Amino acid sequence: MEVFGLTPVQAQLASLLAKGRSLEEIAREMNISPGTARNHLKAVFLRTATRRQGELVSLLSRLR
Repeated sequence: MEVFGLTPVQAQLASLLAKGRSLEEIAREMNISPGTARNHLKAVFLRTATRRQGELVSLLSRLR
């Protein structure tokens, strides 16, 4: 979260993606709409300079 300046919600979404959850599962778990989840994901992509979920997950796995 601190490395990329993510909000707590964005960090939670990114963490759940890194754990293998789908965006739809994440939306249900976070009690947000799929559209809102996609908007948060777009913001995460911008802040991490990634373009795809796989690229984001790969980046996050290297930081652990």
